[in-house]
Amino acid sequence: MSSIRDQAKALKQAKEVERIQDVIEYYDRQKTQLVADYERQKAEEAELRRNMTKVQEALKRQIRDIYEDQLSKLRADVTKNSLLLKESLDSHTTEIQKIKQFKDSQTPADSLDKDLTATWYKAYRGFDADVRNLELRLADATASYRDFAKVTSAFASYKIGAIDTSSAQKKEYNQQITNVQRATTDLTLKLDSVRFQLTAYNQKLKDWAESFRSQQAAKAKLAAAASNESNLTALPALTGIKGTGLFIPAVSLIGSRRNGTAESPHMYSLRLFTALGGTDNANDVPSKRGTERLFIADASSFGFSGNAVWAMKYGKRPDAVMGVSFGAAYLDKLMTPDTITHFTSGVATMRAGLECYLIPNVLLLYGGVNSLSFLTNRNQIASHFTDTRPKDVYFYPDAGARAILNVSQKSGVTFLFELGFVVKNNDVRKFVPNDDFVITTLRATLAKNFAL
Repeated sequence: MSSIRDQAKALKQAKEVERIQDVIEYYDRQKTQLVADYERQKAEEAELRRNMTKVQEALKRQIRDIYEDQLSKLRADVTKNSLLLKESLDSHTTEIQKIKQFKDSQTPADSLDKDLTATWYKAYRGFDADVRNLELRLADATASYRDFAKVTSAFASYKIGAIDTSSAQKKEYNQQITNVQRATTDLTLKLDSVRFQLTAYNQKLKDWAESFRSQQAAKAKLAAAASNESNLTALPALTGIKGTGLFIPAVSLIGSRRNGTAESPHMYSLRLFTALGGTDNANDVPSKRGTERLFIADASSFGFSGNAVWAMKYGKRPDAVMGVSFGAAYLDKLMTPDTITHFTSGVATMRAGLECYLIPNVLLLYGGVNSLSFLTNRNQIASHFTDTRPKDVYFYPDAGARAILNVSQKSGVTFLFELGFVVKNNDVRKFVPNDDFVITTLRATLAKNFAL
């Protein structure tokens, strides 16, 4: 019995050992499988990592190629734009330098009259300010170009670093492009400002030149008309002789003709005039006073004269400011040797003189030499003044200043004020024996021109 139990127990133990061995083998197989799976998974992961690395490297190369291609194109565009912008800047610089040189070399033409010269200088000052403004804008554009050159130089040397997935690299790349765009835009705006200003300046200069030429043409037309104009002038005048208390009203009618050129006009006139009579020395005696009116053409009871003036320029002044004058006249002179004696003597006078404008058409100085010859009542002249036969010709100089005020160009009304002096040489003292050195006259005239 014992042997059977032992056998059964041994058999049971053998089966248990077999079962345990099966379990152990099973777990060994599972372990082996797990290790194989793990090794395979590691191999797969390693392969995946290698493939991912290859993909990443390929992507980085692709991104670098894209960046490099963009940079290459941008650099080409920047280089092209830089050349164009530099060419534009150089062109503007050259043009402004020429404008400045031209402006600095300009002077008003000698032929311009006072009004056109003033107009020229006013425009010159305006254009001078415009040129200074152009130079300031050009300097601003030049400074902007220097900044542009620095930015483009930095962009040209910019290198793309290692490609990574961070945003810093993209930000740096975009900043480089933004810097170039900003510098390009700023320079372009500055150059456009210079260009617009140059265009406006040239158009303004062209318009002004055309306007000024029109003014010159109009002036020349007026001068041409004036150089061949005829006038009829009425001259009421009032002449006072200093120290005599005499004021002699007179009226003249003058027909005049002007021809020649604006630079050298010739003026001819015929004059018919008369003055109210009256004694010269009603309050004095002949030994102290005499007949001053004898030497004052306007102080004639009747007279007519012819005059010619040849005017000319002097120096660089645009208008004719000097003239040579010649004249001849017949005058009826009322002679009053004393308070109860008076008679009329016809006299012939001739005059040659010089005239010069200190201020054109405003203030004139004159001087000349006169001759006087008695034609009628010579015996009475001898009886009362010379005691002997009168000389055939008496000579005396005169001088004075004449102020001219154009009251109305349209109506042709002019006011003249004249201060005159007749130098009392020996010939004059025979008729005016007082101690004065000169006969001083004041004359006021209102002239009215009637164009023929």
